[in-house]
Amino acid sequence: MNDQDRLLNTPVSAERIGFRDFLGLKETVFSFFLLAGMFKDVPGLESFPVDLTVVSAVASFGFVVHSFFQQKERRFGLLLLLLGFFLAFVPTLLWTHWHEYAVEKASRFYTLTLLAVVAPLYLVRTRKELRRFLCAFSLLSAVATIGALISLLTVGKDVDRLLVLSASTISLARAVGVFFLFVTVWYSRSTTKYHILIITLIPLILLIAAGERGPIVATGVAFVVTYLLFRRKSWSGLARTVLLMLAFTEIFRLSVPWIPQTSLFRVGTFVGGELGESELERVDYFRFSIPKIPEHPWGVGLGGFADLYGASSSADRVFPHNIFLETFLEGGWLVGLYLALLSWRAVRGSYFLALKERGFPEFQFLFCLFLFYFANEQVSGELNDSKVFLALISLCIGLGAETYEEAKSRASQFRAPALRSAHIP
Repeated sequence: MNDQDRLLNTPVSAERIGFRDFLGLKETVFSFFLLAGMFKDVPGLESFPVDLTVVSAVASFGFVVHSFFQQKERRFGLLLLLLGFFLAFVPTLLWTHWHEYAVEKASRFYTLTLLAVVAPLYLVRTRKELRRFLCAFSLLSAVATIGALISLLTVGKDVDRLLVLSASTISLARAVGVFFLFVTVWYSRSTTKYHILIITLIPLILLIAAGERGPIVATGVAFVVTYLLFRRKSWSGLARTVLLMLAFTEIFRLSVPWIPQTSLFRVGTFVGGELGESELERVDYFRFSIPKIPEHPWGVGLGGFADLYGASSSADRVFPHNIFLETFLEGGWLVGLYLALLSWRAVRGSYFLALKERGFPEFQFLFCLFLFYFANEQVSGELNDSKVFLALISLCIGLGAETYEEAKSRASQFRAPALRSAHIP
C-alpha cells in the first residue's frame, strides 16, 4: 500500500489533527492563484507593483516543479490526458484571427489556464493535501463573504449591486455559494443542526444581495444533489425543512431594507419566470452558437465567436457564456468532446471517491464543489475565466482515477458468483 492509499484509508480518530492539517503554504498559494482577482483591491495590495495573479502563478509553478522532482510517481499518463485538451486547440491557432482579444485569450490559455490544470496533479495528491486546499479555498471565499456582509450592513441600500474589493458580482456570488456549501456539506458534520441553521441563512441573503441568478441556481443544484446522494438521513424530516423555510423567510423580510434594489429586482423577475436583459443576451448567444457548431467542425479559433457574432471592436470580449458551446465552436468538435470526456471522468472519479470514503467529508465537499462550478460554467464565464472549474477537473481525475477502477473490480467480483450460480443445473 502506497502513501496515498494509506492516507486515504486512515480513520479520523487515528489522526492527530493540528494547524498544518488545515492550512499549508503550497495549497494556500494555489488557492489564492485561482481567486486572486477578488483581492487586488485589498488595502496594501492595490498598489503592489506586480499583478497578484502573476505572482501567485509563479509561486504555484515553483511548487509544481519542486513536487514533480521530489515525488517518485511523475503521473505522466494523467498529465498527457489533461494536456490533450490544450494540444487539441493547437491546430485552431492556424486559422485564428489575431486581433487583440484573440492574442489575449491565447496567451492566457497557454499560460495561466494551463498552470491551473496541471498544478493539482502535483500539489494535491493525498487526502491531507486535499483538506488543506479545500480549507484554503473556503477560507478565501469566507473572507469575501464577510466583506459582503459588512458591505450589506453599511452601504447595501445605497448601491445598485453588492460589490466587495475587486470581485465582480459573479465572482462574489460564487464565493458566497462556496461558503454556504462548505458550511452545509462539511462543517455540518461537526456541529449541531441549529448552529448550521443560523450560519447558512446569512450567505443565502448575500446571494440575493449579489443579484446573480447563475450562482443561486448552482448553489441549490449542488446542495440538493449532494444531500440526495450522500446525506439523506442527516436532514430528513418535514419539521426541519419547514423550520428552515420559516427562518429564512423572516430573516429575508428583515433584510430587505439593506438589500440593493437592483439585485432584488433581478432575482425577483427571475423567480417570477421573466427574463431580464442579461438572460436575454445569453439566450441570444446560445441561439447563435448552436447552429454555427455543425458548420465549423474544426473550430473557428480562439476568440472566433466574437468575429462570427459581429463584435463592433476586435478587442470586445464576446463569448457564448457556456464553456461547452465555446469549446465546440472555437476549438471544434474534437475539443468539445474532449472537454465533455474530462468532465465525465471528473464527476465519475469524485463521486466514487466520496462513495468509498464516506467517513471523510472532504471528498463529499469536493464532489459538491465540482457540481457547483460545473453548473456555473453553463451560464457564465469565458474559457480563461474557468480556471477553478478546470482545476477541479484535474483534481477530481487525479484523486479519483484509481477509485473507479477499484469499484469496477469489486462490482465484477460481486456479480461473478451470481452469474455462475444461475447456470448451476
